[in-house]
Amino acid sequence: APPAATTAVRGIAGGGEITALTLPDGTVCRSAGRGATLAFEGQRLNFDCGQSGVDRLGLLGPLSPGPEGLLQTRKAEIGWNEGSSSVRKAEPILARPAEIALLDGLTCRHAGRGATLAFEGRRASFTCGMKDGETVALLGDLEGVEGGFRIRRARIAQGAQGFALVSSEPI
Repeated sequence: APPAATTAVRGIAGGGEITALTLPDGTVCRSAGRGATLAFEGQRLNFDCGQSGVDRLGLLGPLSPGPEGLLQTRKAEIGWNEGSSSVRKAEPILARPAEIALLDGLTCRHAGRGATLAFEGRRASFTCGMKDGETVALLGDLEGVEGGFRIRRARIAQGAQGFALVSSEPI
């Protein structure tokens, strides 16, 4: 992986940000936003995964590319005691990007693991809805680049002959 991939937080270079991840057990973790949030051992709480018993689950620190379209991060169990918080347990984990918010207002959701459209040798891994009469999708897996991630944004038209790629560009 490129050196910068290990410092990526959740940004899509010039195009948006990762707003949700799904853990292997199906737990959905939502972005903690860009403002102030908790930090532990010098790593920012970037995603909130909700309650787990008496603890709260969260994802700490940067994301980096993992195998098969997954992202590597650190899952932490955060405990509260007398008004202060501490990490009870932290471990590396692989998570699937579940949602990407694009700067133009579209929200792209993971297309699942089954059959989907493919163009230019890349699977439509995220579906984003309609824009200007065409379907928008993100093709392939997220790639680590300096300061974030890159993926291909595609515009797809549907006609009598089926689906056709109108254009695609890296974002």
